Amino acid sequence: MQSLLCDLPSVLTVSLIFLMVIVWLSKTVEIVTGFGGTVISIALGALLYPMEVIVPAMVSINLVTTLYLVLRHGGYIDWKTLVTRIIPLMGLGLPVGMALFNLGPGNALKIGLGGIVIFIVVFETAWFLKLHGNDSSRKPLNAWQSFICLFSGGIIHGIYASGGPLAVYYATRQFNDKKVFRSTLSMLWLIFTIILIGNYLYTGQITFETLSISFMMLPALILGIIIGEFIHNRINEKAFRLFVYMLLLIAGIFLVL
Repeated sequence: MQSLLCDLPSVLTVSLIFLMVIVWLSKTVEIVTGFGGTVISIALGALLYPMEVIVPAMVSINLVTTLYLVLRHGGYIDWKTLVTRIIPLMGLGLPVGMALFNLGPGNALKIGLGGIVIFIVVFETAWFLKLHGNDSSRKPLNAWQSFICLFSGGIIHGIYASGGPLAVYYATRQFNDKKVFRSTLSMLWLIFTIILIGNYLYTGQITFETLSISFMMLPALILGIIIGEFIHNRINEKAFRLFVYMLLLIAGIFLVL
């Protein structure tokens, strides 16, 4: 730890400064909404660092974020849905995704992530505008829709540490209370983050470099938590989410190109 602190001035590169801004922004988003932080940080961070570096580094940071949300807002978790539906179905796809991440080349993973992000942003933006336009209530997904959505989300989470978009889509159809929505997803992310970290440690993908990056992101993470909690009940949700979708769309296009 002392060696790392001594080396901070020399390793604080332009890329790390940009990554700090990305982490601050992404964690503010995650604290406000309960999702989106990891996909933003990895999609934008992948423009600065290889996938095999940025994913383990951001997963380590995500452990702190999700642990905070669960400890602070855990009383709103819908344990029945989480334990009987979400975790089992996503858990089936998670090992498949982890195997693909261990085997997949970095460039292919970047292009794949970019394509997924673009598709989800376009779909979610259209749905979000429709939802706030005239339909404020949606029925839960049926059994087969839930299986496809959560199983695929597990695969994507195993690859990119961010099955968020698909799991979030399921959650928007399942939970009407935003506190239950945020807390249940936070518990899900915490459980899967611990599994992913165990996998990265076993495969040697958590290294001194990834831990150094994670450590240097802590100030940005703390700032994101403070600002996110402050604006949680004060910001216009529609404008905020549209801004996030626009940012993700730009990141997805850059990843593909």
